[in-house]
Amino acid sequence: MGKLLRSQRKEISGELLTLKTLNLVTETAGAMREKVNFIRELLKEYGADAKSHYYERLDELLQEIDQVQKPDFEQGKRDYVGMSGNTKIRITPVYDHFFLSRVYSGQLKLSWRFNKEGRIDLVDAMLFPQNEILHLIGVHNFTETKLDWEYKNVWYNPLSKRFDVLNPGFKDLSSIKQYESVLRFGHSMSKTLLVNLKEEDIRDSNVVKHGQKQLSEIVNDFTALYMLKKTGDIIPSVVGSNSNSLEIMYE
Repeated sequence: MGKLLRSQRKEISGELLTLKTLNLVTETAGAMREKVNFIRELLKEYGADAKSHYYERLDELLQEIDQVQKPDFEQGKRDYVGMSGNTKIRITPVYDHFFLSRVYSGQLKLSWRFNKEGRIDLVDAMLFPQNEILHLIGVHNFTETKLDWEYKNVWYNPLSKRFDVLNPGFKDLSSIKQYESVLRFGHSMSKTLLVNLKEEDIRDSNVVKHGQKQLSEIVNDFTALYMLKKTGDIIPSVVGSNSNSLEIMYE
């Protein structure tokens, strides 16, 4: 047992840095403990002294993992805006739900409301330049329903040709697949945002209104990240429809 080689110290330090930057929102506590154990085994393999400061740092990290922060759904409105990859988005957490919105080709804006379990509450659109608001999809009495529902009939309104700008192939989809795509866009953007935060592919917005914060600051909002992960981890499917409702199932 003794002093580590320079190359070994560099490897261990790199592994510790990776572990330190992992987010307990995007990584399970179990996965992080496995990483700690992997580093311990490396230290043993390299013959590190039992009193090495590396072991002390691993013990500190384990304590941090055990004291994982919990979401606080008593917080009021926060408002974040910025570039997630190449897409400008706005995230507005409010107590136990959040709104996600983005503009498509300068012609319309879609806004999704998700509950704290990642399920859709409603989807709205605003058409430009007339600023006409359309209610597209919604859960009946969503404030009173079970939050982690798996199957539900929801109301919907027609999608006009204005929505063809959402995707190059959108106009060729069946009606059911169009609504399914609209729902999935919100979920996939939530998942992509977490990936971009981890990879630091976030850029500031040129315009920040009063009360807004840059999107990069959402890393300090554990509750918002918690709800984004819940939303990004599930996928909705439209499994049926009639003239009054869509049948949505989560998997």
